[in-house]
This record gives sequence, structure tokens and C-alpha cells, in this order.
Amino acid sequence: MSRIVLIMLVVITCLALFPVGLVCATTVTLNGETLQFDIPPTVENGRTLVPMRAIRCKCYLEHEFLVPD
Repeated sequence: MSRIVLIMLVVITCLALFPVGLVCATTVTLNGETLQFDIPPTVENGRTLVPMRAIRCKCYLEHEFLVPD
């Protein structure tokens, strides 16, 4: 009985060491199409950060950079 409990504890510990979120790649889908990025999306503090330039270009939004004087 104790051998089964020990094996179960080892298996649970091994599974807990490898979170699924770190293994799976984060993808972004816009209007049913998966977007490709130069820099991959990242997850920081439970929030997903994505490069907005690719999303703006896909939605045909214009953007400009203002240079301070």
C-alpha cells in the first residue's frame, strides 16, 4: 500500500514540475486567421503581451511615430 502511495506522489510531483503553459506556444487568432509575429507573444504576471504592430497592420489601421522636438 505504501509503495503505491509513494509512486503516486512521485508522479504527481513530476507533473507539477512541468506546467503546461510553458510547453504550449501562445497563438493569436484574428477573424479566424492565426497571426504570425516577428517576436513571439509572451506571458508575464499572468498577462499575455503581443506585438501590436502586426495586429494593427492586419486590421488595416494606420500608425505613426511622433518624434519629440
